[in-house]
Amino acid sequence: NAPCNEFTETGDPPFCRKIVQYIKDYDIYRVVRKCGYRRHHKDCYTVRNADHEETVCQCFEDGCNSSSSTSASILILSLSIFGVALKTLY
Repeated sequence: NAPCNEFTETGDPPFCRKIVQYIKDYDIYRVVRKCGYRRHHKDCYTVRNADHEETVCQCFEDGCNSSSSTSASILILSLSIFGVALKTLY
């Protein structure tokens, strides 16, 4: 994660933002995590149009928009097993 600027030009601290996008034409989901600097009046809201839908959520504690560590753990485990399998074959 890239660090956010410490404060905005108004003096407010930055916050976490998570955007989940669904691209209809390609039937894919994309997750964007970034710093927010201008608060919305709702903590979460959804925007829909003809080609995509996105849900935007904001939160205010460190790490509150982080990804699941389960995905990373599964990837690391899979790569480890693959490495051991290659080593035993060669």
